[in-house]
Amino acid sequence: MKTAAAVTSADTMIMDTYGDNYGLPMEFNITFMREGEADVRLDFEAGRLTRVTFQATEAHPEVLAGDTRNLPLLRFRDEAVKRMATPVRMKDGEVVMILEANVGGYDEARRAYNRGRGRVTVEALSRVAELVREFPKSPNERGIASARAYQAIRDEFGVLDRAAQLWVKRARDRGLL
Repeated sequence: MKTAAAVTSADTMIMDTYGDNYGLPMEFNITFMREGEADVRLDFEAGRLTRVTFQATEAHPEVLAGDTRNLPLLRFRDEAVKRMATPVRMKDGEVVMILEANVGGYDEARRAYNRGRGRVTVEALSRVAELVREFPKSPNERGIASARAYQAIRDEFGVLDRAAQLWVKRARDRGLL
């Protein structure tokens, strides 16, 4: 599978770091060109996958529902991280030097990226509980929290809808709500 990648950060020293040795540009995109299928572009902002775009090609002139159902998104995300990871030197938690360009992908960087994903601290869950209490449900809303609370969680933590819902459930399960 061919790929094309572009770093869109104005300053390449602004990086999100994963583990002790790797960084990712703050903004980048990568396109996976799949033979006989629609191309897939992944956009990353602040170290998070924020957009997935399908592009019809000459060989595949229309994007179909099957293109979205059969997409191995996590595999593509991990491959993007491997290809864009760059070794860095850290000092006091800050990137002080980008060591070399990535020429083939780093499994260690991909593992560090995935280790840092999905972990929610007790402090974060406490803040989630505060937001839920700050934005109470209206009488016609169902579920654990109000739509405004979920929006506040998404805005504060930069997570998607499903993650916000999961964090509220975890806060409730821990007895914080």
